[in-house]
Amino acid sequence: MVTRSITLHLQTPALSTALKLLFVLLLAFEIYASLAPIDDSGVDLPHIDKLAHFFMHWVNVCFAAVAFIKQRSFMIAAIVLFFLGPAIELMQGTLPHRDASLADQLANTLGFLAGWLTARYFLRS
Repeated sequence: MVTRSITLHLQTPALSTALKLLFVLLLAFEIYASLAPIDDSGVDLPHIDKLAHFFMHWVNVCFAAVAFIKQRSFMIAAIVLFFLGPAIELMQGTLPHRDASLADQLANTLGFLAGWLTARYFLRS
């Protein structure tokens, strides 16, 4: 596919390293944001957090597809991302200021699957 070949040709070693570093920083931000206390008193949209869960996991998988061009590296990143959602939910269940939720985990999983399909369509064909 044209998009994949363009991505392969544009990635220099420095850019590849920068993308991988940004990926790690993205994950660090997600973990922090998922475990830190939140003040949602100003938010009055029902289920907006589910959209945030979905979007974050979709972005993670799509970014991993760009950051890890080699198929094996992408698969390893995808496995880490797949288990990151349940791990965060389990950790949230142990915190006094957060709650674990099956609905959040469903949104995580659906975001992962949407990201996987997006990555396959645009970059992995």
